[in-house]
Amino acid sequence: MILFSNNKTIQWLDNLEPDRKKEVFKIARENAPKMIKNYRKQKIVIKEKHIELLNKRKEENLRLQQNKIDELNKIRGDVEKIGGEWKCQQEIADNLNNIAKSKKIEAVKVQIKFQRLILKKNPSDKAVFKFSIHGRPLELCELLENLSNLLKLSGSPEKDQSSDIHTKN
Repeated sequence: MILFSNNKTIQWLDNLEPDRKKEVFKIARENAPKMIKNYRKQKIVIKEKHIELLNKRKEENLRLQQNKIDELNKIRGDVEKIGGEWKCQQEIADNLNNIAKSKKIEAVKVQIKFQRLILKKNPSDKAVFKFSIHGRPLELCELLENLSNLLKLSGSPEKDQSSDIHTKN
């Protein structure tokens, strides 16, 4: 309908000679079933492509969710390997004494990941989650300081925000 009005088809047909007009209508009547059939085929193909795209998106979302679950499970497993969650400075010191020197940095990194991804700590300074600065890996003492800062947090984003509000007032 839009094309019919925008293309001014009715004016074009009115300007045709009667014989030519009959010929155009005859061709249109002959081709109409083919065009309708092609339209229906195209409609089915478009719908199938749309369904395929939706299925791909759904599979991708499921894959991403599974990857996230796998990562969280791996972090939980890694934390258990190094003595569980470290909740205070004494636990940090005790557990670091039981770990080989070459594995201490990795152990602290696992604890920081645990704080961020499992416990969902939300500090105002996100730099405590970083393992390097400008391409330079952080030293063990810097990572331990970051972990200590994370342990001082309540762990709940709502509580962190409410404490910020009270300090501002």
